[in-house]
Amino acid sequence: MTGHRLLNKTLSFNNGIAAVKCMRSIRRWAYEMFRNERAIRFVIMVTPEDLKANAEYIKMADHYVPVPGGTNNNNYANVELILDIAKRIPVQVNACEV
Repeated sequence: MTGHRLLNKTLSFNNGIAAVKCMRSIRRWAYEMFRNERAIRFVIMVTPEDLKANAEYIKMADHYVPVPGGTNNNNYANVELILDIAKRIPVQVNACEV
């Protein structure tokens, strides 16, 4: 492998099945590359609705950041909010955008 920095924390700004598929794929890749499926940690955005539903993707993540509920303009499609979270919580890449 080439490069100078190892990715070890990513922000997922999807929810539901898209977030689950992303985390599974990256964890599979991390295991193949590093023999450690937890080599990359996931920070996810979570709405009150997701918490109330006890969504599967929340259980798979390493850390979550509460975000406003309602329409996607308030959370998962809110670019300003995503950038703010990425700045506050040191992540090396924003991943899993669909």
